[in-house]
This record gives sequence, structure tokens and C-alpha cells, in this order.
Amino acid sequence: MTAIFDGVWTSDDVASQRGLWRSNLPSLVGAVIDDVPEDHGEQLHVFERVVISPCAGVFEPAGAAVMTVGAGARIEVGTVVGQVSRREVRSPFAGLLMAMLALPGERVRPGQPVAWLRLE
Repeated sequence: MTAIFDGVWTSDDVASQRGLWRSNLPSLVGAVIDDVPEDHGEQLHVFERVVISPCAGVFEPAGAAVMTVGAGARIEVGTVVGQVSRREVRSPFAGLLMAMLALPGERVRPGQPVAWLRLE
């Protein structure tokens, strides 16, 4: 029997509650596990990707090839979309170019998105 005296549990009360909790734990956990679908856990269903600047500097698009094709152009892995401080900005993803997020001559920071892609 559990007795509470002035809102304080005695050590015997705590020990008896632990025993009760531990004896019911397998059935409680089993009930929870049975309710979890097999494909549980984190899943990422985001079809958007951004190409980011590798360093700080001034962004210059990769010529007319990427800029004139514009939205809907197919971009492959490794496609150069521009330069920042003479360093190439390459796409690590394949997909459709939705938009260029950095304007020609815009100052960008490391990690700043410069292009937006949608996976196919």
C-alpha cells in the first residue's frame, strides 16, 4: 500500500512503485512497439535542394549557359553554376533549376544559397 504523508513519498513507497513499474514494463513496452509501423523513424521527403557558395566574395554566374536556360533547365551533378572569388560553384545535386538565388555581382557569404534545384 502506498501512503503519502504531507505530499512526501517515503523510501518504502518509492521502492514499491519502482517494483510495480518494473514488473509492468515489458507489457507496456510491448504494447508501444506493437503500435509502431515498420517504416517508423525520421524520413526526409524534401525534393528541393540549394547550391551554396563555397566562400565569401562576389558571385558571377557561369556564363550564358545556365542563366539563359533559366528555370526548368536540367542540372547534372558537378555542373558549374557560377564563380565566387575565382572559385567554381558546382552543383552537388542533379535536378531542375528552379531559380538563381544570387544575382550577378552580388556579395555572398560562405554557405549562402546561390541556386535552387528541384529533384526529379
